[in-house]
This record gives sequence, structure tokens and C-alpha cells, in this order.
Amino acid sequence: MGFFGKIIGALKKTRDNISSKLAALFSRGIGDDFYDELEEILISADISVTTAEEIVGQIREEARREKLKDKDCLLYTSPSPPDPKTSSMPSSA
Repeated sequence: MGFFGKIIGALKKTRDNISSKLAALFSRGIGDDFYDELEEILISADISVTTAEEIVGQIREEARREKLKDKDCLLYTSPSPPDPKTSSMPSSA
């Protein structure tokens, strides 16, 4: 395995690890532990502490504002970014 193959393998392992942690987290209910663990997962994914705190703070505020108690509802509170394959881009004239 070459140098880039090793990098790709390491990145895949990291992605799989974070994905499994997030899946386990979202399989439980929303509470203070939920937000603390989400912040830990984000920080472990090399997101800065400041950014992780901002993300978790925004999610916590949105859940509070919308009175969300169910973790499944939390997944749908923010719109997804447009898919570049299906969204039409304005043409420059």
C-alpha cells in the first residue's frame, strides 16, 4: 500500500469511528449528556473547541426553541445544503 493509500485508509477509519459514535449518540434521547457527548465527538474529530461549542450551542438553542425532546426531530431542524448534482446553479451571462 502506497503513501496515499495509507492516508485514505486512515481517513476512512476516522470517518467510520466518528460515524459510529454519532449513530450511537443519536440512538439515545436528548439531554445534557447528549450535548456533552456531541461536543466530545466533534472535538475528537479535530473540530476546534470553540467551533464545537458554537455548533452544540446552536443545536441546543434550536432544540429549546422548538421544544424538541426526541432525538429524531433534532436531525431535521436544519435544512441540508443543496446537492450540487440536483440543484440548478445560476448561469453567469
